[in-house]
Amino acid sequence: MRRSAAEIHRAAMQLRCAPRESISRLGGLPWRDRLPQDIRQTCADAGAAGICVHHWVVSEQLVEEAHRLALHVNTWTVNNPLAARMMAGAGVDSITTDRVDLVRLALRSQSEPSRSAELRSSVREAVRTAPR
Repeated sequence: MRRSAAEIHRAAMQLRCAPRESISRLGGLPWRDRLPQDIRQTCADAGAAGICVHHWVVSEQLVEEAHRLALHVNTWTVNNPLAARMMAGAGVDSITTDRVDLVRLALRSQSEPSRSAELRSSVREAVRTAPR
C-alpha cells in the first residue's frame, strides 16, 4: 500500500505533536483488536504450530481464537507477578520470563478458580487505563 505525500506529512506532524499517542498506535494496542482476526490466515500461510506475542497484545479473544485453531500461545517477557497472573487468567499456554522464581510463586498462589474472572477484569482495566 503506497501512501501519498499528504498522508506521510500528516503522520509526521502527528508524531511530532503527540509522540506518546503515535507510538502507542504503532506499537501494540491496536493489534490487540486486530490480531485475533488475522492469525488464522497468517498462521496457515506460515504453517505455524503456535504464536509468541508480547504480553501487551494478549487478549482473551486472541487466546480463544488461537486455541480454536489448535495453536500454542506463548507470551513474552513477563517479569511482573501481576502480569503473569493476568496472562494465566487469559489462558496462555506458556510464559517467557527472566524471573522464573517470581512468576512461579505468583502462579502457585493463584489456586482459586474464581481468581480467573478477577484477573480478566484486571486485564481489561489495565488496557482501558493504558496511555494511548
